[in-house]
Amino acid sequence: MKKTLLCLAIAISCVAFESKSQTATPSSVASSFSKAMVNLNIAEAEKYADSVGVNTLKQIEPMVSQQSAAIPDSIKTLLTNATFTADSEKITGDSAFVEITMDLGKPINGIQQQKQKVALKKENNEWKVIINKFISGDNPDSNDEQ
Repeated sequence: MKKTLLCLAIAISCVAFESKSQTATPSSVASSFSKAMVNLNIAEAEKYADSVGVNTLKQIEPMVSQQSAAIPDSIKTLLTNATFTADSEKITGDSAFVEITMDLGKPINGIQQQKQKVALKKENNEWKVIINKFISGDNPDSNDEQ
């Protein structure tokens, strides 16, 4: 009986440790969100959005779908192959700011790299992008919460 309880306790500890180690960081969330947005994959972006932002994304999804159809395949390929690197990450309690650099590999209209500051907050113990700041271009360093 003691061996069974000990094995059960060890198994629970391993599962708890494993799930904690798989928790996404602000940098990984910001990078994944940025990639989804650049590729106009709204359904994927919603996975990384805060609760208010999910509604915003649902509202813009029809417009994004229409605009996506007008993008040449050569540009879509460049966007799909773009890399996203977190240059800096600052965590303060349940808020975080990440600076992301997108590199297209070669220029589109003279732009090959672009930087974006992404504001995040914790919701249900997960990092989520504050979408309304991302879309509006608000300074993510401000103390306003959406």
